[in-house]
Amino acid sequence: MHRNIRLLAWHNFFTDFRLYGPFIVIYFADVSGSYTLAMAVFSVQMVTAVLLEIPTGILSDRIGRKNTLLAGSVFSVLAITAYASAPSFWFLALGAVLEGVSRSLFTGNNNALIFDSAREAGTEDQYHHFLGRTSSLFQLALGISAGLGGVLLLVTSLKGLVILSIAPQLLAVITSLLVREPKVHKAIADNALDHLKEAWQHFRHQRKLRLLAIAQSVAFGFGEASYQFVAAYYRTLWPLWAIGLLRSAGHGLATASFWLSGSLIDRFGHYAIMIFSRIYSFVTNAVAVALNSLMSPILMTSNSMLFGANTVASDHLLQQTFSDDHRATLGSLASFMGGLAYATAALIIGLIADMFDPRLAILAAAVGSLAILPIYIQLLRDKIRQSDRN
Repeated sequence: MHRNIRLLAWHNFFTDFRLYGPFIVIYFADVSGSYTLAMAVFSVQMVTAVLLEIPTGILSDRIGRKNTLLAGSVFSVLAITAYASAPSFWFLALGAVLEGVSRSLFTGNNNALIFDSAREAGTEDQYHHFLGRTSSLFQLALGISAGLGGVLLLVTSLKGLVILSIAPQLLAVITSLLVREPKVHKAIADNALDHLKEAWQHFRHQRKLRLLAIAQSVAFGFGEASYQFVAAYYRTLWPLWAIGLLRSAGHGLATASFWLSGSLIDRFGHYAIMIFSRIYSFVTNAVAVALNSLMSPILMTSNSMLFGANTVASDHLLQQTFSDDHRATLGSLASFMGGLAYATAALIIGLIADMFDPRLAILAAAVGSLAILPIYIQLLRDKIRQSDRN
């Protein structure tokens, strides 16, 4: 089962090895004609994922983690192929739909695969370490591909980077074929609607789960939309090729953050990391926008050093509140909420950038991410009270 975890780490690497990553909003804007339409592509992707999150979570619980992983990998290949051949916004939208399907198949399923594999191996208590290290491969791939993409832009076009990014997705398909289904997960036999109702009842009666899911959704929505957009702001301050190197450095910091996340959580605790991360991110983004200088992208990139630990801490707390029989379904329900937040945030950021200024769009995203801070503080207080009673 630990072999499963190693394979998933490599799968993560291949799926996020995208040479176009730092420049995709620019590519979308060039093809579609505006930042609003460019960000709308991301919204289409997320709306598709939102609509399919819960059905694919149920699918994972019914047909198994491996088959769901394989299906998601195939759709990822199709999505990037559509982006590469897009002559207009509508082809980009088709690619976004395909990527949304892929995303929905991965979200609840892949973390459930890690948890189930760790449980079968008798190392369930090390889940946060496994999640951190497998997720670090996402960032490692993003970092290497961002730097390489920036260099390749000297000899090819943005479209060329998208075409070259299809090959790693094919390797992800091959890797998914090597995964073995965990025995602790058995395909459920009950009616899919009944399964969803049971998962919803669990969600409805777990206050901690509800609050964590809301906070994670808002943080993801504004954080991910801002991440996809910032290249448009960086372009006003730095040459395009240098943005790839900057993103590479940021993903390097995030790789280290994911790799060390288990140890950081053991030392400082989940909530301390999550609270500090929110505050630091808001301050650095606000200062960067106010300065509007060559230092601004560097300041904003420094947020990456907390990204991994914050992500793992949030997901670990969520996994602890899930029931075993509905783990993937509940994970998909949480992702469903995150997708709604992202689709909304992406459109807001695109509209603000077109109507006013990219800096104001980034500041709006920073304010949105900070809004979840009271939830984390309340959950920390609940934990302290529970500890005092025990």
